[in-house]
Amino acid sequence: MTHPPQLHGHTFALPSRLRKDTVLMAPMESLAIDLDADNAGDRMIHCLDTYHAEAGMTVASKYS
Repeated sequence: MTHPPQLHGHTFALPSRLRKDTVLMAPMESLAIDLDADNAGDRMIHCLDTYHAEAGMTVASKYS
């Protein structure tokens, strides 16, 4: 199933150098990104598909 993971509080660069906070990923796909986590605080990464997020595809992280 396709997933649109979203990173709160930061953007990341894709290999094309396009900066985003959400990217659509195919099943079992991996993606190299360039992330500079320079925005301190509590952040969340989650699937924008509400069913997936409520089923547990949500991670909280702290950047300091």
